[in-house]
Amino acid sequence: MLNTRKFENLLPSEIKRVERFASLRDNKDCRVTGFSYTNTLADPDWAVVRCEVCSNNMEDREDDVVIYVFLPDRRRSFISKALSLY
Repeated sequence: MLNTRKFENLLPSEIKRVERFASLRDNKDCRVTGFSYTNTLADPDWAVVRCEVCSNNMEDREDDVVIYVFLPDRRRSFISKALSLY
């Protein structure tokens, strides 16, 4: 069976997960202001999403957060802490 799922947008729960991670990492109130994604060639069920994060009422840019989105079951999406610390 051919997989026809495609990444279209982050779900509200995924945005909240990224904002919570960034807030704990940076000790600031952080918000997702944008994102870009790439599909993985090794496994088409995953999308790698790099989220732009800002704080201080959208004035300060924080480090990006990378979240891996599992398209068949979005509850299994996770943040890669190692890639989100740069």
